[in-house]
Amino acid sequence: MPDKKKITKILDLLDILSLELERIYSEIQEKGQAVAWARLERWHEKTIRAISEFISKSEGEKLADKGPVYIMNDPLGSITETIQLWGSYLKVLREQIHEHSYIFEDNQNDKYELKVDASESLGSKKVFIIHGHDDTNLERLEKLLKDRWALDTIILRYQPGKGRTIIEKFEQEAYEAKYAFAIFTPDDIVKVSGQEYAQARPNVIFEVGWFCGKLGRENVCILWKKGTKIHSDLEGISRIEFDDNIEDKFLDIERELKSSGVI
Repeated sequence: MPDKKKITKILDLLDILSLELERIYSEIQEKGQAVAWARLERWHEKTIRAISEFISKSEGEKLADKGPVYIMNDPLGSITETIQLWGSYLKVLREQIHEHSYIFEDNQNDKYELKVDASESLGSKKVFIIHGHDDTNLERLEKLLKDRWALDTIILRYQPGKGRTIIEKFEQEAYEAKYAFAIFTPDDIVKVSGQEYAQARPNVIFEVGWFCGKLGRENVCILWKKGTKIHSDLEGISRIEFDDNIEDKFLDIERELKSSGVI
């Protein structure tokens, strides 16, 4: 049977998930149903992953089976009923774990051990920095996030390998982030039909797309050095243009962090 410390971490994780669900509900009127539905769907997906990983696979499957509730000609009623349904599930799951020392039958060979603290999971304040070859502005942004707003940063190159492939390392480290900044700098020269232009490294472009899918566009921001081409597929993602020094745009960066609830 899992020890009390691990049980506490599980309960903390469920509290974080519940609070995030409540925030989505409170934003329905403020940001509109379309935005709320998009956020709710992403919440559902990552909550299934979290419960499957930190609690048990069967519980993740139970939540996956609880799809959105659709009420004819009443989209607001649909989203309200869906939030209530998923909120009730988390409440019951929490009570089972707290009151009955819930048994995670899918876990074998002590797989129940948590990989991260609840404080480091979905409700964290960690910011992922996507970057290319501009190490100077990478260091400036990292320092700004840490010193000015006391945020934890994730920079992939500084994380231990642990025998992981590059994509495994990226996915596992990126999973903990609440927000992502991408530094677009003119690192690659591309020639097309006799014309050439400068663009960001392919890994930067790929990782931006990955984070848009995981966190939503509202939680991704491109810091765009003047002279760098940005592909049209990335329209709709917040952009901050800078000349040479990212620190010159600290007020714009702060505005984006506040609007996403990171600070």
